[in-house]
Amino acid sequence: MSSLLNPPDISDENRCVDKPGLLLKSHGDKLTPAQVEYARDDSEWEGNEGHDLLAVIKGVKPHVLIGTSTRTPPSPSQKSN
Repeated sequence: MSSLLNPPDISDENRCVDKPGLLLKSHGDKLTPAQVEYARDDSEWEGNEGHDLLAVIKGVKPHVLIGTSTRTPPSPSQKSN
């Protein structure tokens, strides 16, 4: 099991993208307190064009994309017919 990544190694491999694009420390007040922890140093993204989702995919070439949302879908009883 020595090939498993430790939590700090895992965060080094992750890139988080939200409304402002790739979460970069220069986004400052656009980041929520929860996002600040995952914001990357701008120097890591120098030389790449843009920081939207497509630019991150082209620059990082990820093996996996994980989509999450803070919105909860309406329950069946809340949906209108």
